Amino acid sequence: MNKISVIKSYSVALGVFKKNWMILVYALIFPVLVSLVVDQFYHVGEIEKGNYSLYYLGPIVLFYVLKFLWDTMFKIGKFRIDLNALDGRKPLYVELFNPKKDYFTFLFVSILLGLSTLGGIILFIIPGIYIILTYCFAPVLVLDKGLGISDAFTRSKEMTAGNRLQMLSYYIPYGFLALLFLIGAGLEYSVIQGIISNPGNLRLVFSFLLILIPIAFIASMLIISNLAIFHLYRQLLDEPVVLDSEEDLSGGQLDFQDIPDDSQK
Repeated sequence: MNKISVIKSYSVALGVFKKNWMILVYALIFPVLVSLVVDQFYHVGEIEKGNYSLYYLGPIVLFYVLKFLWDTMFKIGKFRIDLNALDGRKPLYVELFNPKKDYFTFLFVSILLGLSTLGGIILFIIPGIYIILTYCFAPVLVLDKGLGISDAFTRSKEMTAGNRLQMLSYYIPYGFLALLFLIGAGLEYSVIQGIISNPGNLRLVFSFLLILIPIAFIASMLIISNLAIFHLYRQLLDEPVVLDSEEDLSGGQLDFQDIPDDSQK
């Protein structure tokens, strides 16, 4: 059983966010914007009119399958950007569009994990929570360690054994922030549609700016929470996290036990 330090995880996450905030915000916001824009321009008028014939359902199903596939590409890119930032390597914007050779393994692992979690929640909520906490790192292991489907699930189960209750202190805040972000993004999207329809409506413009401030704060906290989960992943792997700088947001020194001392090299 690995010793988990929640405070250390969030301290490291704050430092990483400070140094890489622009690309981290980009990795979170860009896929959301693409999804909203594509949905806006994809017309499903016949469905809205009540025409549910297979002639119209086929293209719609195909569209959402393709959408799921490119969303998976963005998710892989975001994982790589987050891991590179956490490990002290320079994260690259192009990673968001470069799924590399692990794409299909990651896709199958994500689908299996999602279906297993959904099945557990349908049967009873507790099994679903247990499944997600046990196998949550399987997709990351595919990208980070190049593991196959079976090995990724096995390794994730080994890593999380004895730590699942403590892991809730990471995943509960993350889930709450993710929910708030989705609600805020949905509200902002509705306001933007109103502004497009009524460009002279200053009340809608004011509403857009008013909602934007809390969304920006929630997005920042969501990114930090996500980085903390990746630091948890590194703790459970018992691997060091090496940063280019040890300064925290206040300008002081972070006390990272997992940053090697030069005198010990």
